[in-house]
Amino acid sequence: MKFFATLALVLSCSIVALAQNKATRRANADKAEALFEEFKTFTVDTPCEANDQACIDGAFAKCFTTLNDAGEPVNVWSLNECNTGLTCCPLPLVNSPGVSLVCTTEQDRLDRIAQAHMKI
Repeated sequence: MKFFATLALVLSCSIVALAQNKATRRANADKAEALFEEFKTFTVDTPCEANDQACIDGAFAKCFTTLNDAGEPVNVWSLNECNTGLTCCPLPLVNSPGVSLVCTTEQDRLDRIAQAHMKI
């Protein structure tokens, strides 16, 4: 009897965790899609704060502070191109809230977004 009560508790906790994980994955996919659309508007002239990260024109971008010609600190984007055939995209994390910026193919991006929205 004690075994079945423990098993029922474990199963109910697993179901709750699975439901939370699905909700997190869907929220992450929504965030990744929103960032993908937002990044389409970014250029190297888009204002940024030090350590911001983005995808600009298919390249991974990180904001850093440097000095302009007058010796004043300014924040600028530094771009790192992806390898041939890859582009910078936000992808949903799987096991925790958030997204990551990675160099991948458009098809991989679409597949991961679709997978995160699946009702499994």
